[in-house]
Amino acid sequence: DQGIRDERALFHLLNLAREHGWALLITSAKPAGELDVKLPDLRSRLRALPVIGIGPPDGELLRAVLVKLFSDRQLMVEPHVIAHLALHMEQSLAGASRIVAEIDRRALEAHRRVTRTLATEVLAADEARTRLAQVEAVSAAGAMAQLLAAIRDGRIRDDAERERAKDLEAKA
Repeated sequence: DQGIRDERALFHLLNLAREHGWALLITSAKPAGELDVKLPDLRSRLRALPVIGIGPPDGELLRAVLVKLFSDRQLMVEPHVIAHLALHMEQSLAGASRIVAEIDRRALEAHRRVTRTLATEVLAADEARTRLAQVEAVSAAGAMAQLLAAIRDGRIRDDAERERAKDLEAKA
């Protein structure tokens, strides 16, 4: 989350939009009123904004998106394969895009039709990649915690190592 780069500019933009009756769309992973804001007047304006959350896609939307993504790639996929994918994949639009791209790549590479078997293979590989990324993230967090503890306990005295640790902490 990058945060708000120029709070004063956003404050003035909100005032200008209100003054002229303009619509302003602000997107954020968090509701605008929960953002870390230093300017009290901006914080107040953000808390007063209407908030609409966008949740994960439901099954019907996910199936429609899968059909569209396959159609964009000129791939004909039977409804039972679409239903299987929608039921077993990560429930997100990004996940749908990733799965369709990988199925297309593998089908093209092997000169195969898109079948439930191929879809299941791709789902298994995607799940394995996701789990590996989670394990790597946990391992990195553990290594960073150990490094920070070593600095705190005085076991690391090298300024370069201390700077690397601070960089790691800032990125976390």
